[in-house]
Amino acid sequence: MIQTPLLTRRDFIRAGFYGALFLSCGSQLNTFSSLFPTDADPVATLLDLTSEEFAGDEETIPHDVLRFGKGRNLSIHSSAKHNLVIVGGGMAGLCSAYFLKKYKPVVLEQAERFGGNSKGEEWEGIPYSIGAAYITVPEKGSVIENFLGELGILSMGRMESGREGAVVLDRGELARGFWQGATDPSQKSSFEKVLQKFNSVYEKGYPSIPFDPEGSLGESEWKNLEEMTFAQWILRELPDLHPHIQEFLIQYCWSSFGGGADEISAAQALNFISADLQGTLAFPGGNSAITQALYRKLKKNIGSSCLRSRSVVTEIALRKEGVSVTYRDEKGQKNVIEAKVCVVALPKFVAKHIMPDLSLEQKEAMAQIRYRAYLVANVLIKGKITSPSYELFRLTRTIPRNNTDDLLSRPFTDLIFANWVRQDEGNHSVLTLYKAYPFEGGRFKFLEPDFYQKAKEDFEKGFSEILSALNLSPSRIAGIRIARWGHALPLATPGFLSSGLVQKACAPLGDKIFFAEQDNWANPSFETAFDEAQKVAENVNRLTSLSF
Repeated sequence: MIQTPLLTRRDFIRAGFYGALFLSCGSQLNTFSSLFPTDADPVATLLDLTSEEFAGDEETIPHDVLRFGKGRNLSIHSSAKHNLVIVGGGMAGLCSAYFLKKYKPVVLEQAERFGGNSKGEEWEGIPYSIGAAYITVPEKGSVIENFLGELGILSMGRMESGREGAVVLDRGELARGFWQGATDPSQKSSFEKVLQKFNSVYEKGYPSIPFDPEGSLGESEWKNLEEMTFAQWILRELPDLHPHIQEFLIQYCWSSFGGGADEISAAQALNFISADLQGTLAFPGGNSAITQALYRKLKKNIGSSCLRSRSVVTEIALRKEGVSVTYRDEKGQKNVIEAKVCVVALPKFVAKHIMPDLSLEQKEAMAQIRYRAYLVANVLIKGKITSPSYELFRLTRTIPRNNTDDLLSRPFTDLIFANWVRQDEGNHSVLTLYKAYPFEGGRFKFLEPDFYQKAKEDFEKGFSEILSALNLSPSRIAGIRIARWGHALPLATPGFLSSGLVQKACAPLGDKIFFAEQDNWANPSFETAFDEAQKVAENVNRLTSLSF
């Protein structure tokens, strides 16, 4: 019995993939100028190992503008006309710009660097993610595989099987073959039974997000899964779940969705885990490799002048002839762009504050989307280590309880070996630790006094386990970099998709404003951002009034 707290990913992967392919502005506009070069590249070279400034969200100026309206009464510094403006330079925004590059779109990003939560850093030649870390393995010849090939990064990827040889950190010891009963060999058949169940879901009853009429599930079956929690599905389908698997699945939900298994739709959870078990594909620096390649392609195709970071959009308003987009640039000056079409690649919790033409119904639907937070700590290790896997989860052999203290007491949920993708080449290593804040108001913890030091101490509680498992001395730690993401994960609650609220939240405004974001379907994945960008591009391309 599982205890509380307890695009379409499958479309892009198939079992038996053809083998591993080896191969927001801050408190000041120049928050990271001492840490990184000044380019807006999604992957930045780390220059200062001693800094105790958070990477990730850059919240101060956006909060001042969006919640308190600072700067909205400034006089207009400049105005211009463009066919297309894309607001938001994360994965969905950059994909939208790539698919619509023939229109030479202007892309406005509030943060200093593009990439959203698919950004990365590089230390001593080793790229590492500060957010999203992998995608599901694309089917050979699929649109995603072709896309990655166009970007020139497909050959850089490496596949990890989620079924065979999965490694966990079990009470401070590395255990390989989790789904083959490595943590309890006497109960091997119990682990294999669960794996077979997830494989069966993938092959015969995969819940596509959104619902796919041509998928393996009928609409009533899909709706039934979408309206129950993952914990309820477990009780129904796997009532005698081994406690080690219970702990694993709870933490999987925390890490993937920012919520417990009793909060997440069974359809959303099964959409993720049954696909991930078939295999995941990782790149050097995680998903920042994708945004990096996109950004550099776009610089060549549309020009650097169209890629504007540190540009905080304060209003997106309908006009008779199109859309007016107002933003503050890096100097704090107010600018206006009159566009024919605007793609809003922002989370809905931001969009609802800056779009005066939204209906009350659409604003209320946007307000129903909940978001969760997480932290990422990158531990910089002097010298080479042998990576046992790409990702592993930390197990204590105690099932998490549904209270905040228990949630926060775990130093991290899962761990990435950043250099595994490149088969540990180079002279140093980086370990990437993830810690979910899977409860309402978790992000407000990030604003507490001295939170950076507290977060660092919490992560350090778990260092000893992994260092011991790898036979590493603490003296090998060269530095620690911590990233915070306050609203990164849209919470995939039961019944949200079938209620119609999410469809109302992302409904376009006529033929002038379109939404492209992972929260369109409360499905926090690269595949959803990619798919929604493609859909937007198809809609924009139907508008014959656009000239280019």
